[in-house]
Amino acid sequence: MHYQLEDRALFPSLREVWNGKKRISVEPKVFDLLLHLVKNRGRVVEKDELIDEIWCGRAISDAALSSAVKAARQAMGDSGATQSVIKTLHGKGFRLVGRVEEVERDEAVTDASNDATAGIDLNVPSQASVAIFPFETIGESQCKILAQALSQDITVGLARTRWLFVTSGSSARQLQANGLDANDAGRRLGVRYVLRGSVIQFQNRLRLNVALSEADTEADIWAETFDRKTEDVLQTMQDVANSVVTFVENEIHLRERRRAVLSPIASLDAWAACHRAIDCLYRFSHHAYDEVDQLLQHASRLDPSCARVTAARSFLYWQKAFFEGKMDRGGAMDRAIEFAQESVVLDPHDPQSHWALGRTALMSDYPADAIPSLTTAV
Repeated sequence: MHYQLEDRALFPSLREVWNGKKRISVEPKVFDLLLHLVKNRGRVVEKDELIDEIWCGRAISDAALSSAVKAARQAMGDSGATQSVIKTLHGKGFRLVGRVEEVERDEAVTDASNDATAGIDLNVPSQASVAIFPFETIGESQCKILAQALSQDITVGLARTRWLFVTSGSSARQLQANGLDANDAGRRLGVRYVLRGSVIQFQNRLRLNVALSEADTEADIWAETFDRKTEDVLQTMQDVANSVVTFVENEIHLRERRRAVLSPIASLDAWAACHRAIDCLYRFSHHAYDEVDQLLQHASRLDPSCARVTAARSFLYWQKAFFEGKMDRGGAMDRAIEFAQESVVLDPHDPQSHWALGRTALMSDYPADAIPSLTTAV
């Protein structure tokens, strides 16, 4: 089902706005504002209600709200002067005045867009997710082969990251073959992040331009150029792929921590609660320990089998033993070791599990015991 407003169509399931066969770029908060006004058409929506619903009650400036309303009007072909779709009632709020029709079938999206996802599993977990799209190629005949190999190496490297969901490469290729650009395809797949790039080969030089963007906002959040000589092609490709994986993993991890910090606690899933706790832990402040403990207990209740949560609980007790001299250090270390061992059992392939176990061994009477775990983590 979607909403039709004159020549504009709002698709709640896709979180997209279309004008005929053209998709209109809309930021997530602006789309939420539009959708709330559409669902509550026929009445005045007060500013406080919008702030509660769209920004979860966080304090925002009047300028930020006005900017979102302006963007919503632009997306609908409206303006502050005409107010033919969104009307401002000064001192009261906003009302959607345009005629709205609820359409059961989503035929307003082009046939190519509808067919693009045929046969693709669109069930993406709530954790961070990324799609790697085929790299464009410029240069010699074997450049296409190198680009495909680089894309596959990066996909495999990111798939080894236990907390990150990586979509199938064939799904990304199918959507791209149907004419969708990377960010459009990313939204169709339901992923948060999109990795795209181009490979240029000339004689003994290889250059990879790569960019990571948020699918919803289409904003590039990281970009880099890798320029290498290709005396040993396989080694060069492996080095470049490893560098991309490291940068992308770190950038997504940082963005997810920021996302969790800005989200209301009540809305956090296990993944977000763990990230929020980790953000607090890396402040190395004993004042945050109670909050961290509550967040990790909440995450553990939601996902008891998550090794990353259990590793974070080990880190909490390790910090307590290391920094809080007044407490029972031995008891805290016992808990840290217990959670680290449990984390390894839950997922023996997660580097964070082995890092947690190695970290606890460093504070034991036999620090050399940390070497196997830390080596495995690396």
